[in-house]
Amino acid sequence: MDSVIWVIIIGVIIIVFLNSNKKVKSRTEVSQNDISLLILENNKKVSMLSDEEKIKELRLVLANKLDLSKKLYDLFEEIKRYPGLYVNSKDKADGPYWPSTAIKTDELIEDKINKELIYNFNIQENRYKLIFKLDKESASWFMDDRNLNKYIVKVLENEANVVYKDNLIFSESYCEEIGWTSYDFNNGDVEILKPGEWLEHLIKISNQIKDEVEKINEVWKEKYEKDRKEEIRKNFL
Repeated sequence: MDSVIWVIIIGVIIIVFLNSNKKVKSRTEVSQNDISLLILENNKKVSMLSDEEKIKELRLVLANKLDLSKKLYDLFEEIKRYPGLYVNSKDKADGPYWPSTAIKTDELIEDKINKELIYNFNIQENRYKLIFKLDKESASWFMDDRNLNKYIVKVLENEANVVYKDNLIFSESYCEEIGWTSYDFNNGDVEILKPGEWLEHLIKISNQIKDEVEKINEVWKEKYEKDRKEEIRKNFL
């Protein structure tokens, strides 16, 4: 009987995790073609302005339409696991495991010294770095055991030119009863945004990763349902 209870508990945890990747969106998903048009339209409007505050407002409107901060947070929460998965599976019989075709193994670097995750990509002759860095100094605790953290996100063009900077605020809470830590995105705070092809690329990669995750989750969900039914037959038939 104890084994059945544990199967149910583990199943609930798995389902919660899988469903966390299918949260209802606050905005309608924007197609890749629409993204290109939005960026072109935004750049055109900005080129006709001289008022800095209005320029900033237009850029933030674009970031909001694209749900950019949330997309990058979701992207990081997924790909941060990839280097560890790869290293820990190198000695397995079926070879190292890498769960993505959208991002290659040599494009993603985990810098443990500086506590950064770096995604390198090229667009024509330009080289880009998407950098995620956890800002531990900004962490703050609340009475309900929630911890607010911040990821500092930057996109560098050709090493020196910062074309994007954002502060991704998220909450972290731990459930001691089941030993489960949950992470929830709160909000972003865009400080720099100079739209270009790099932006289209990152949104495309983010969407591809999301599709890959959903397919993997479906496989795991089917496996769990199959194992659960077999456990029930074993214990009750």
